[in-house]
Amino acid sequence: MMKTINFLVIILLFPKLLMGKDILTGIINEGIQNNIAIKNQKVSLEKAKITVSTNKKAYLPTVALASGLSYSNSEGTGSLTKSASLSTSWNIWDHWSGLTTIETSKISLKNEEINTNKAIQEYILKVLDSFLGLQLLKNKKIITQDSLNSAKSNYEKAKQLVKIGAKTKMDSYTPEISLLNAKRDLLEINNKIRMAETSFKFLINPNKETKIPHVDFLTYQPYFQKTFQEKWDNIQKNWAKLVVKSNPSIRVTSNQMESSKKTLAQQKLNNWPKVEVTASHTWDLVKQLEGNSAQSLSAAVNLSWTVFDWGVSKSAIKSSIYDLQTSELNFKKQIFETKNKVLSLFQEYKILAQTIRASKLILEKAKAQQDYSVQMYSLGKITSFQLKTSNADLFKARDSLATRLKEKFLLMGKILFTFGEDLRPKV
Repeated sequence: MMKTINFLVIILLFPKLLMGKDILTGIINEGIQNNIAIKNQKVSLEKAKITVSTNKKAYLPTVALASGLSYSNSEGTGSLTKSASLSTSWNIWDHWSGLTTIETSKISLKNEEINTNKAIQEYILKVLDSFLGLQLLKNKKIITQDSLNSAKSNYEKAKQLVKIGAKTKMDSYTPEISLLNAKRDLLEINNKIRMAETSFKFLINPNKETKIPHVDFLTYQPYFQKTFQEKWDNIQKNWAKLVVKSNPSIRVTSNQMESSKKTLAQQKLNNWPKVEVTASHTWDLVKQLEGNSAQSLSAAVNLSWTVFDWGVSKSAIKSSIYDLQTSELNFKKQIFETKNKVLSLFQEYKILAQTIRASKLILEKAKAQQDYSVQMYSLGKITSFQLKTSNADLFKARDSLATRLKEKFLLMGKILFTFGEDLRPKV
């Protein structure tokens, strides 16, 4: 009997069911391609890749070509000299400075990759929130339209009863007011829907009309719901370890801390004697053309040690120590804040699950009450005010359930994002 009631409630509440592939898949993929914030972050990512590549190439030999003409005059005699040379040079060792630069740039690249993915996930949550908010308004419109139809029917009945003398004119005022209220509510909801559709359009692609069909909150499942259901148990059991390992913000602060450690280590090394090994090979192209020896090979080992620099090196080390302390505190702070956020999300989700079950039961009771009230009103056993009350209870129960389901879908996405899951639809 319960299944039958649920089925009837679905049909009566939301007659337009969305079938087939989740429409969010195409909408999100299109929005990612057009979002300016994501584009900017991708530019930062490409720049970080170039920085790593440039730093790596610092250890590769360089090739230089030089040529020119020079004229000199001495005691009335002038001479013109031609020169051309090709040389290669190679910085073989630089006291770990180049290696540290490469390692820190690699860490920066990792963070740009994380931030790019984070920007995409945050955008998806924004789209999801806007999409579900729009759907909630459309559901309210269906509910309000149903209330309007009911109010029209009640008002027509009241007028007929007044006409035949079964009711006084006073009895027609209440259903008329209900009808006017329903018309006003529908007008307001239509206006909110238009505004929400405009906002959604600019969120996805301002240059294109985005069609958003209506979905049924009672049967709708976001494309990431299966992933959430598969991972939910493991997330609850091992959340403390998983969040430190996979949360984007924690990973970024962890990488920043690692970069600060490497920078401090290099600053300390710089206080010791520095050894730099270089080599070069030069070809004199002019002499080669003349058939003479045209090559020269040179190598150098340079030892340097800054004995006194007015405390500059000491200040650099101290500054690096403070940078490391700051990054360590930021790392701990991010873990603390994220763990608190996770516990809050868990509690909210569990409470929400209970309120959804209660809301479904309330809706079933409200529907049964409304059906019974319609029968009693047609028999003249209750007043139009009592019928209006039952209609208002049904409206409130429908809206309450739809609102909580919207919150549930959005909360699922937030939990997955907090644990580093990719919310992009699988094509």
